[in-house]
Amino acid sequence: MVRTRRRQKNTFPFFELPPELRNMVYGLLLGNSRFSSYTTRLGTNELTRITSTGNLGIFLPRLRFHRSPPLIRVSRQMRLEYGSLFFNITEFDLTSSYRASTNLEMVCKFLEGIGEIVRANIKKIKIDWWMDAWMTTHSIKLKHELQIYDGFIQHFINVLLTYQKLETLEIHVPNKRALSVSKFKKHLFDWACGFAHLRNLKDKMEGLTLDVFTKHKALLQWLDLEDPERRKVE
Repeated sequence: MVRTRRRQKNTFPFFELPPELRNMVYGLLLGNSRFSSYTTRLGTNELTRITSTGNLGIFLPRLRFHRSPPLIRVSRQMRLEYGSLFFNITEFDLTSSYRASTNLEMVCKFLEGIGEIVRANIKKIKIDWWMDAWMTTHSIKLKHELQIYDGFIQHFINVLLTYQKLETLEIHVPNKRALSVSKFKKHLFDWACGFAHLRNLKDKMEGLTLDVFTKHKALLQWLDLEDPERRKVE
C-alpha cells in the first residue's frame, strides 16, 4: 500500500514520494538508459578531467563522448538511490582501443580511485592483462621483466577483492611480445606475469565468473578455465 505524508520544508517534491514509487521512476529511466556500458580509455589525457564527489562516494573519469548520467550529480540522495541501481547494471570496459593502449597500472590506479558507492555496486569489469615491461622479447631480459612486477600484481588482485559484488571479470591477454604464444611457454605459467595470482582469484571471490580471452589455449588449460569464445558459440 502506498502512503503519503506531509511535505517537509526545503525538500524536493520527488523525494517526498514513497521509496517504492521513486524506485519505479528510476527503473523506467534505467530501462531507457544509453549508459549500459561505461567505456573509458585510460591511455588518453581525458582521464585527467575528473568528476569527484569526495566523501559522497563517486569518482569517475569525465569523458568527452561518454559521461556518467546527470542524475548522479543532482544531490547526495539521488546518488545513493539512483547511482546504486545504475552502477549495478553498468559494464566497466577498461580495455584498449585504437585510440589508446591500456595497462594494469592504469587500471589499478583507476579502480583504487573509484568511490565507495560505485565500488559497492559494480558487477562487471573488462581489462587487458598487460604491462609495458612485457614488451621485451630479448631472452636475457625476459625472465627478469616477467618477474619484476609480481608484487604489483598481488596488489592489483587485492584491489579487485574490494569489489565485493563483482560477478564477471573479463580479461583479454594480447598475443604480443613476452605474452605471445611463441614466447610464453608452459614453464613460465606458474611464476610469470601474475597468472598464478589470477588462477587463485576465483577461490578468493565466491561466485566470480572469470573469462580469459587468449589465443594461448595451453594457458587457458593451466588456469583451469574453459574457452569463453567456445561457450559463446554453444
